[in-house]
Amino acid sequence: MWQTEDTKPTETSETYCERSLSIPFLDHLLQQFIERFTNLRERASSVLLLIPTV
Repeated sequence: MWQTEDTKPTETSETYCERSLSIPFLDHLLQQFIERFTNLRERASSVLLLIPTV
């Protein structure tokens, strides 16, 4: 059984491999979404400043 300080022991080595691969992948994917949509929000805000107010 695999065990780390923060987690409970995993049941099988297959479960350990799934977790050790999927968690970093999902973390990376989340970071990419945050970066992409943060930039999009900043660009949209700057475009709104070009619209004249009455």
